[in-house]
Formats: sequence, C-alpha cells, structure tokens
Amino acid sequence: MSQKDYIYAVARIRFKEISLLSDQFINQLVSAESFDDCMKLLRDKGWETGEGKPELASLDDASRADRMFEAERDKTWKQLEELGVEKSAFDVFHISNDYHNLKAAIKDTASDKDHDNIFIKTGTTVPYEKIRDAVKKKDFSALPKDMARLAEDVLTTLLHTDDGQLCDIMIDKAALDAIYKAGKEAQNDILRLYAKLTVAGADIKVIVRGIKFKKDRAFYMNALSDIDELDLKELIDSALKCDRNNFQPLYDYLEKTEFSGAISEIKKGMAAFEKWCDDQIIEKIKPELYHAFTIGPLAAYVLGRENEIKTVRIIISGKLNDLPEKAVSERIREMYA
Repeated sequence: MSQKDYIYAVARIRFKEISLLSDQFINQLVSAESFDDCMKLLRDKGWETGEGKPELASLDDASRADRMFEAERDKTWKQLEELGVEKSAFDVFHISNDYHNLKAAIKDTASDKDHDNIFIKTGTTVPYEKIRDAVKKKDFSALPKDMARLAEDVLTTLLHTDDGQLCDIMIDKAALDAIYKAGKEAQNDILRLYAKLTVAGADIKVIVRGIKFKKDRAFYMNALSDIDELDLKELIDSALKCDRNNFQPLYDYLEKTEFSGAISEIKKGMAAFEKWCDDQIIEKIKPELYHAFTIGPLAAYVLGRENEIKTVRIIISGKLNDLPEKAVSERIREMYA
C-alpha cells in the first residue's frame, strides 16, 4: 500500500477503534451476574452474539460463545479487506492458527469421526481444509514446505512411539520457530515486536513448567525455540539448577535480559505470567495510536481485537464454570482502547 492508502486506512481504523472494549466495560462484564447478562452487554456493544438467529437456539452456551468469537474474528478481517489491506501482511499473527490446525488434523485423523469444530477457520495462512485433507490422505504436497516436512515427521513419530505429547511438542516448537522467522523478516516494528514477545514468552513458559515437572536438557532442547533475545544454553543451565521450590537460578538469568519484569509475575503463578506476556504486547503497541503512515496502526488494531476476544473468552469461561469474580479479575488483560 502507498503512504496515501495507509493514511486513508488508518483514518478508517481510528473510527473502528471507538468500538473497542475499554477497561471499564471489561469490568462491567466481570461484574455481570450471569452468562446471559454478559451476552446482552456484548450485544449492545455490537458483538455477534447470535441474537435472532434460530439456528443457534439449540446450541449450548459454550457453543454459542465459540460462534460469537469466530464471528468477531471474521469481522476484524472483513474490516481490513474493505480497506484494501492484504491479509498476507499479517501472516505473523496467523501462523499459530495454522499449526493449531495441523495438531487438530492429526487428532481428527486418529478418530473415526469428523470434528470440524476443533479447527480455527479464520485468521490462517493455509485453509484448514487443506491441512485436514493433506493429513487424512498423507499427501503433504499442497502444504508449505516446512509444514509438509513437519507433518510427515510428526505422523512418523506418532506411528512409532504413540506419544501424542511428543508430537504436540514438535508442532508447538515448529510454530514458534515459524513465528520468530516471520517476525524477523517483517518490515514493521510492531510485527517484529509481536513475534519476539510471543516466542520469548512461550520459551519462558516452557522453562517454568519444565522445572515443575523435573524435565531434563533433552526435553528443553526439543521444546524451546532458539531466539536472539534469550541465550538458550544459559536459560537451560539455569533451569536445571532449579527445582519446584527454588526458581532463583532462573530469576538470576532473567534479571540480565529484557524480560526481567516477568520475574515478579512468575512468582505469582502461571496465570499471572501469561497475563503479563499479553499485557506487554498491548503496552508496547499503544504508541501506534499516534502514527498514521505505516501498517503499524492496522497491526495494532488487529492485536487489540485479538486481545479483547481473548479477555472476553476468559470472562465467559468464568461465568460458565462459576468461578469467583476475583479469580476471573486476576486474569483480565489490559485493553488497547
């Protein structure tokens, strides 16, 4: 897109940003008495809650919510398409969905029934049907080269080991590697930032969980994505010096990195750390509110929408599972608006 086109697109997105959910509205959702009250609040905000659609009347509440989240993601990409923005410009955001669909396709193939609802259908670089059909037919020629090679390796591993967890680790690592590579190749700071924070956060999460379950060096080498921002050898060495009651060697290492802010959140628990990871992205993209000449504000809008969908999902899940309001509030992400 030309600079003129970006100025037009950003001006239109600024108008869309008015409808983004605020922290105040999110607090209203948390305080709502029930799932139905949440859905009414969201409907009043223009969310696609399925109101007036008879075909959704027979669905349970969880399925209705899933349809709503899918519809809201569709809405985001349609908005950008209307502005003439190529979807491929945001491929770095979509890669994790592709690999989720590969994982889903492998699980679906192992079952006698089709489970169409386990696939992510929007926000992908490869149509989910193509991934599903390739795995079913064991013909990966239609898939991107790296994914085709991975799919073949995973199916071979599954055949010889019957170790579904190992296969998940292989796919998760490949997804992180692909996100990081796409980020490094991106021409925009926001896309590079997203990739860096996403992959670094995932690596640290693997380390923390690995310590709790006494994982060895081989596990870490198989599961971690090797990125410039973290020294893989030092990171693993620090983890191997820890145990579930003493994370200090890990903290000492993280203190030397740009992710030292994660230390206090890890001490609170994984939910707090995951919230910190998401909030870091939102905090760092907020300056894009004041730019108008690049893809940055459009990328920030996409991330803001994804963040609010994730946050609403957390709240809805809390309502459906009767979680205390305090437990839900602790997981609420910072809003972009």
